[in-house]
Amino acid sequence: MKQYLRTTSIRWTLPLAGLFSLSSVMAQNGVEDAESLRSGEQLVQACGAPVDEGNAGPGRLCEGYLLGFLQGNPAVVFSEELPSAYMQRALRTRAPVHETTRPIKSAKFCLAGRDSVKALEAEIGELSAAAVDSLSPSEVILHVLERHYRCLP
Repeated sequence: MKQYLRTTSIRWTLPLAGLFSLSSVMAQNGVEDAESLRSGEQLVQACGAPVDEGNAGPGRLCEGYLLGFLQGNPAVVFSEELPSAYMQRALRTRAPVHETTRPIKSAKFCLAGRDSVKALEAEIGELSAAAVDSLSPSEVILHVLERHYRCLP
């Protein structure tokens, strides 16, 4: 349990990186606010765009949006934040709801870290833009999380 409490600081390092990368991309592209991604189609196009290391572009906008969404969503946990499988099961089945157990008990989606974010970005980029046009960017992300990243019971 003490290990879990120490690793929660990881959760706050990635969102800050995502926030800064998102704001720098938006500033370099002349975008005034985060509402530039207003539809699922725009998110799919941004995630499908190649990421040029060192330059800002739509691929960076997608990455920043994903990092902000994943870090701010309490239903998403990263493997670095979780205790052993045995301890997770014990906490889910026996521990009362408490501020230290709530993230584990309420987790719906489990990601393995930075590599999972890249895989999620690729999966969103492969979606048909026309199929997700009526969805918001967050609904597109939740759709992909539901299909590929559900936590094991």
